[in-house]
Amino acid sequence: MISNYQVFMRLFLEVVNSAGGREVKLRDAINQLADRFILSEAEKEERLFSGKQTVLDNRIGWARIYLTKAGLLEVTRRAHFVITERGRKALNDPNTDIDNQYLKQFSGFIAFKDKKNVHSASIQSGENDVDGVINQDLLGVDQVKHHAEGNNVGADELRDFFGTINLKKAQKWIFITTSDFIHSAIQTTKDLGIRIVLINGNGLASLMLRYNIGSRDEHVLHIKRIDEEFFEV
Repeated sequence: MISNYQVFMRLFLEVVNSAGGREVKLRDAINQLADRFILSEAEKEERLFSGKQTVLDNRIGWARIYLTKAGLLEVTRRAHFVITERGRKALNDPNTDIDNQYLKQFSGFIAFKDKKNVHSASIQSGENDVDGVINQDLLGVDQVKHHAEGNNVGADELRDFFGTINLKKAQKWIFITTSDFIHSAIQTTKDLGIRIVLINGNGLASLMLRYNIGSRDEHVLHIKRIDEEFFEV
């Protein structure tokens, strides 16, 4: 089983620190950590429920984000990092647990966590299946629900969501589910008289592909034309 992302924090720092001040590519660090944990190929390829990312990439990715926000890592360019003096200091004591609690001493980390909580609202259904909240800005809040296939969002959940957000006085809200919305939920949204944009799993996947988020190029189509100047004497 792949460890919690906090377990990877110290180990990620150690990998970057071992480069002796040279930048380290994220993918190389992930591969080194996979080898250190002696993960099987199946464990390396295990994917999140969405299928868009491996569990390993996700866990290490969050560790990297938190370490960067706390100032223990510095981004040199996209997906490349170096350790900072603060990061090296954190590694000095092998008995220090580098986790969220440790990172709370750094203002950058606190600011990042506080920003995530600004203008957010969270509700839970009877199944306690709320994964989290994606925060945009003062225009609205995205409520993220991670449902199993076939466990679609109903009218009651939309009414609960409306009750939670109604106090925020925003003009636009976005409700995202990795599953789908049943017809009564869609009709309820129309009847509530407030603009709630509903995005189901297929819609979310389309947006991710359109804006190149959480995706990578699989095939590239090259369209060629004859260069007429080539034949000029």
